[in-house]
Amino acid sequence: MEQKELYFPVNVIDRNDYITGFGPKELLTTIISFGVSVAVIICLYFGTGNVFLSLFTGIMILAVTIMLIRRDKFDESVIDKVRYIVEHYQSQKKFVYDYYNIYEGRYASDEV
Repeated sequence: MEQKELYFPVNVIDRNDYITGFGPKELLTTIISFGVSVAVIICLYFGTGNVFLSLFTGIMILAVTIMLIRRDKFDESVIDKVRYIVEHYQSQKKFVYDYYNIYEGRYASDEV
């Protein structure tokens, strides 16, 4: 019997998305953001009386939310990527050591 290599597809997402990168979790977040943006629109309109400013601010809140939570082909959103960067920098360790230069007979910390 001939042995064949089993093919595993790369970057197969195990979620059911409505649109690529936008599933039920993202939809719920967008609905909450829509509610917040409607509240901001109402408050800004009654506070300033400017329709354009209030609508622009509400639409920008919704657009920024969608841009931050939409997942890419690697199943990561912008928020996930920022979280990974922060975790990486927090996990970096600095090791302080003294180096003895055998040719000059002194420690490297003496040079500073």
